[in-house]
Amino acid sequence: MTQPEGAGQPPVQSSESTSWIERTGFTRLFEALHLAVNFTALRAAFVGVALTCLAGFALDWVWPSSSRPVVYANGLNELQKYRLERGPAVDVSGLLQDSEKTGSIGVFALLLNHARLAANAATEALVTPSFDGLYAVLAFAFSAIVWLFAVHPVYGVLFATMGFIIWGHSGGAVARAVAMQFARRDPISFRDASEFSRARLMNFVLAPLVFPAVILLIGLVLWLIGLVGAIPAVEILVGIAFPIVIVLGILAGFCAILFLLTAPILTPSIAVDDLDPWEAFSQTIGFVLGKPWKYAVCLFGAGIYGAVCILILKVFLALSLWLAGTFLGSSMNWGDAYALDAAGKNVSAQDKLSAMWQPPQPGDGRPFIGTFEGETLRFPSSYGRSFIRAWIWVLWGVVAAFAVSFFYASGTIVYFIMRRDLNDTDMEDVYLEGSADGASSAKAVGGS
Repeated sequence: MTQPEGAGQPPVQSSESTSWIERTGFTRLFEALHLAVNFTALRAAFVGVALTCLAGFALDWVWPSSSRPVVYANGLNELQKYRLERGPAVDVSGLLQDSEKTGSIGVFALLLNHARLAANAATEALVTPSFDGLYAVLAFAFSAIVWLFAVHPVYGVLFATMGFIIWGHSGGAVARAVAMQFARRDPISFRDASEFSRARLMNFVLAPLVFPAVILLIGLVLWLIGLVGAIPAVEILVGIAFPIVIVLGILAGFCAILFLLTAPILTPSIAVDDLDPWEAFSQTIGFVLGKPWKYAVCLFGAGIYGAVCILILKVFLALSLWLAGTFLGSSMNWGDAYALDAAGKNVSAQDKLSAMWQPPQPGDGRPFIGTFEGETLRFPSSYGRSFIRAWIWVLWGVVAAFAVSFFYASGTIVYFIMRRDLNDTDMEDVYLEGSADGASSAKAVGGS
């Protein structure tokens, strides 16, 4: 007996019922890890991290010691004291009672440690996840920016200028590398990515400055209103016109929120579609406001995924360094290190490796790269510690480069997803230099 055609075959499910999650583009976010470890992107990010550290430490080195942040006898530094004095209305007199200055520290060195703490807290808040934790991280990071420009404005302007130039170039190169890898499955060389970024350096530098410029302009207007209000008997006019102050404050706050939201996709918009600063500014705002919930879900999902990847990497490296330090120290600690006592006399320090470097230990709360605390060493042990410290910081730089590369990779993917949804542009479309079709396509996207 002949069966009807198709009898005994499993029912064919339509793409609408089986691939809706793929059609949203959310699954493409998981490609961020593969893109972040792209050698070109990782190399460009490492160059950016290295140049930022070199610029910061060079500024610290040439900066007058009288203008450096101070360290107090109670263990607080200038930034911590600034945050406590302007923090929540709680009694901190016990912490601030001993304010005797005992030394100083470089501005960049202080900011670098603050950034490390903020990054660790952000990772924990995303993995948890905790919105209160994320808000606390943002407040913690923002306080350092306020402190920098309020207490050390000249240093802040110089460092910010160098930072925008460095990351305009390095960030553009990373975004271009991951964009080509994502859209065309065509890895490009570090030289090609750098040349693309260098040719559009002003675009990459100026695009992130649009919102801060608007906020500063609003601040200038409010400052002028306050200047008028400082005139005797004129404050009544400021009181009458206070609704204008409220509106300007709301506008500045709105710009600040949009700046934070568009930051992950601003550089990718130029790397993908070769937009000028104003096109990148307007298009990214359109993406955020066009589908705000989808954009928020994409960013939050990418953030959680990135935090998990970074946490796993740090745990792996901590385990690796613990094993390396344990086996190395089991023999090297038989010897003594060349050290100095408090009076500056030559002495010997037991456990040579432990005196030079303390590797991370499970559950002791040390950084994943270990610490360099303890004895004051002299030659040749001091040189050995310096070399170990240098290689450990290179390893730290690789982790930081991975975090930066992941940030640009996930931002680029989110840009591709939002562009497809709102501009009806295929994810495979990316600006190609020397291609008339690619150039016209990119400009059409930017102008839509």
